[in-house]
Amino acid sequence: MPKLSDILIRWGKVILSGPYGTEIAERVALDIVERPQRASGVSNNKYIGAGCSALLNEDGWPYVKDVALDNLKSVPEDQAVILVTNSFRLAKQNLESAASVRDANPQLPAMGLELCLDSIRLAEEAIYISERSRDNTLLAMSVGTPFDCYKGEDTPDDIENKYLPQTFAAVRFGHPLDYLMFETVPSLKAAIGAARAFKQAHEELSVKESLASFKNSGTIVYMGNILSFAERIGGNASHDLVPSYDPKTKTFQEIEPEKEYVISFCLEEDGTLNGIPLREAMSTLYDTIENEGLYVPVGAGINCNSPEVTGKALSQLYAEELTRVIGIHPNASSENNPRQYAHMTKQQAIPTSEFVTQVTQLSAIYGLTIVGGCCGTNHTTMEKMSQMLL
Repeated sequence: MPKLSDILIRWGKVILSGPYGTEIAERVALDIVERPQRASGVSNNKYIGAGCSALLNEDGWPYVKDVALDNLKSVPEDQAVILVTNSFRLAKQNLESAASVRDANPQLPAMGLELCLDSIRLAEEAIYISERSRDNTLLAMSVGTPFDCYKGEDTPDDIENKYLPQTFAAVRFGHPLDYLMFETVPSLKAAIGAARAFKQAHEELSVKESLASFKNSGTIVYMGNILSFAERIGGNASHDLVPSYDPKTKTFQEIEPEKEYVISFCLEEDGTLNGIPLREAMSTLYDTIENEGLYVPVGAGINCNSPEVTGKALSQLYAEELTRVIGIHPNASSENNPRQYAHMTKQQAIPTSEFVTQVTQLSAIYGLTIVGGCCGTNHTTMEKMSQMLL
């Protein structure tokens, strides 16, 4: 499979697929009216949204795969595309909240790894059905923030440990993945935490020590169901189910990085990263990565901001920082304050053709390679974007 860094060099512009939540919710709602039996068993837990809720049982899987397939078909086979998994809200903290809902499965926090793997499998099946070549079709895991992604001031002090469960699952178990995309990162602290979590996911991890110290116990809980099953079976079966894991010592061995990662920021209305100028935040982030010996991301991005805010932020970057920004996938809203997105109405949505024009123009002006859309976009947006980039 090609690496993201190779694709960026070989294919020029790359189309990034949009979110699943709104699209799945709309399709399920339509089926409730027209084909109620098909939609009757689909879950919708408010804490993980329609996109991730569709993973909770088999009734929701066809919707996930259909959206992924439509995304893939929207881009011609001779253009490169990145298919993102519907895993944005699969952080352990979100699953804990989801488990608190009446009649919800209380074991949801221990199903994190299984849900991540389901999101990957469904995306893989969509790629296979689409008959697209893996030479120009990449698969990325969407990793959302384990707190309110629009409030950078709420970033937990131990953010790397909060990021680690899903990051560990993707790095150790997500074999088909090409890279991890930390999305809607609203603070410098969270960006550094994501980089630290990515490095920690490759380091040795002892189950016994983690449970005793509670430092990485959340990661063990997140893998709970699969890890327990592997330990019961033992031997070679454990290695097949849980790669790089020694059931005798209950330890994950240190591994070399095979996947890459990207950090995509969500900015304030003024284009800053929770009050810090983006150029300053990026400089500090990369200095920290170098000083701590962390793995360097392929690049940075901006997502879930309006095109206007995205353009404002890009215009304030110096040449060095601009070379590190590889892509954008803005929100299709005219609302510039992301803290207001929860109250956004359909009337605030930018018409698709206008949105695509704005995004592709930003891509051309600032030499960006990856272009796509965040909230309020779908496969139609991708199709129009690919047409404009031909």
